[in-house]
Amino acid sequence: MRAHIGAIRAHAEKLGRLHQDKPSDAQIIATLLISLPPAYDTLIISLDAHSNKDDLDFVIGRLLNEELRQEAEYPDDMISASASPGPATVLAARTYRDKSRVTCFKCQKLGHYQTECPEPGPLVPNPYISRGAPPAPASTAIAYVDTIAYVDTIAF
Repeated sequence: MRAHIGAIRAHAEKLGRLHQDKPSDAQIIATLLISLPPAYDTLIISLDAHSNKDDLDFVIGRLLNEELRQEAEYPDDMISASASPGPATVLAARTYRDKSRVTCFKCQKLGHYQTECPEPGPLVPNPYISRGAPPAPASTAIAYVDTIAYVDTIAF
C-alpha cells in the first residue's frame, strides 16, 4: 500500500511540474480510492460518510490501517503478498479449514469431505445434524398418559 500511495503521489508531483498545476488533495484521494481492489470497498464507503474524507493524510492513514487489518485477518498462505484480496479470496480465507483432521462421512478416512471423496457411491447424511426428534415408542406415550391420569386423581 505504501508503494501504491507513493507512486500516485509521484505521478501527482510529476503532473504538477509538467503543467504547473499540481492535482488537489481531493483529486489524489479520488485516484487512490478508485485504484483500490474490491477488498477495500467497505473502507471506501465508510470514508465517504466521514467528515475528514478530503484530508489526504487522514485517508492515507485509514488505508494503511486497513492494509494492516487485512494482513492480520488473512493468513499468508491464503493471500500472496502481490495479490489484493477480492471477494472470492476473502471468502476462501474465511472458509479455510485444515482438512488433515476432517473425517469423510462416506469412507471414514481423514483428509477430505465426502463431496471430495474418491470412493464411488451416494452421499451419506451428516450424523451430527438433527433431522427432528424420532417418534416416541408407544410404551413411553402410554406411561406418560398414565402419569398424567395419576396426577389428576391426587387431591391437593
